[in-house]
Amino acid sequence: GEFSGNLRFEVVGGIHGNAPLSLDVTGTTAFPAISKDPRNVFMRRVKARPANGYAAKQYIASDNVYDFGPLLAGRDPASQEQPAQPATPEGGDASAATPP
Repeated sequence: GEFSGNLRFEVVGGIHGNAPLSLDVTGTTAFPAISKDPRNVFMRRVKARPANGYAAKQYIASDNVYDFGPLLAGRDPASQEQPAQPATPEGGDASAATPP
């Protein structure tokens, strides 16, 4: 929206002594919005779903949807992949690092 107001204040040692000053101010506000252009929002885009029907973590332009891929609902947590070990600053594997 658009807002306007009047600010009134006194300046000590101002032009006309301590006479009150008036300042008219206006401001415009807007709500933030996400870009509606898929080229700016999604880094991985394809024009159409692949022939095998499997598209994970991709925006499919022909369907106008983002495909998150297969869900892990109902799967045993122990069967999920374990995260990779972080590398040491020297570039080696942290699990293989030995103290000096």
